[in-house]
Amino acid sequence: MCAENKIVTFIVPAYNSESFLAKCLSSFIPPCGADKRIEVVVVNDGSKDKTKDIAESFTRSHPDIFKLINKKNGGHGSAINAALPAASGKYVKVVDSDDWIVTDNLERYVSSLNATSADVVITHFHTTNVRSGKTIAIKPSGVRYDRSYSLDELMRAGKGALSCCMFHGITYRTDFYRACGVTLSEGISYEDQEYCTLPFIKVETILFLDLFLYEYLIGSVNQSMSDNNQVARAPQLERVYRKISDAYIKHGDMPPASKRYFLYKMAETLQNYYVTMLVRNKDRKIGRAKARRVKIESAKAVPEIMKLAALRYKLLLLMHFLRISPRHLEWLKNSPLYLWLRRAIR
Repeated sequence: MCAENKIVTFIVPAYNSESFLAKCLSSFIPPCGADKRIEVVVVNDGSKDKTKDIAESFTRSHPDIFKLINKKNGGHGSAINAALPAASGKYVKVVDSDDWIVTDNLERYVSSLNATSADVVITHFHTTNVRSGKTIAIKPSGVRYDRSYSLDELMRAGKGALSCCMFHGITYRTDFYRACGVTLSEGISYEDQEYCTLPFIKVETILFLDLFLYEYLIGSVNQSMSDNNQVARAPQLERVYRKISDAYIKHGDMPPASKRYFLYKMAETLQNYYVTMLVRNKDRKIGRAKARRVKIESAKAVPEIMKLAALRYKLLLLMHFLRISPRHLEWLKNSPLYLWLRRAIR
């Protein structure tokens, strides 16, 4: 089948992924046979294990689907940057090599992409904790699945509508993403925040699909999600935040809905930084000082961000002094006590 008939390109960045890559790549192959409307571009990012060998076995067995790019190690963002020129699908989606997709929903997903021209397509996803085995379904609320939304309509739909506007839920129309001229930061973590924010300077249409596609594995000690790694990589999160805020300042003429979306994402990123410094950092004095510095610098650069982020900072600072542990943080966020604290701290 000709490359121009590909409906979606999946990009799979892979670094030392021999333990889980086969599961990821197998999920793109339906039981009834390969769907030739998709392609999967695996980027071997300088792996030192058998990642390359595993990827090559899939390119040999399903050459109509799988492609392999070998490159020097440059990080997750560099792998995405390297794969985009090779993407021939109408749409493009990134799937990390330790995650996978819901194979049974692939046919419906591809057919839906074939029938739309929306800039962004949003799907549901699950998170599964590798240690506890607990799975949580993440899906938007307050949206309809039979129509396209403008970004202004999306922002007026409320926070629940934005719950899947994340790396795991987003699919971009390929020519739209390329036209945005986004180059993700390389050699660092958290550039997924850039991926799901920077193109929204130009987003005009968003389509929600009522299906689960992405299975996101969390809780691995090697992931950037672990407490120790988050603290060590906090400067990278700060760097990503500054790149997004710089884009917000530079493109001051972006549509009002884009500004609201950027502010929402910036507030979320600041919250992640505050959680890392005020709750996860074992050196409490240093964590408190760094959180305060970033708060002050952010307020000077983008004063309007404080309307969204100030309350979060105060609440997390209170948790800091109450010595709330990272283990209890997720439970607390869903508890009546957390809701009471939000009201009381106002």
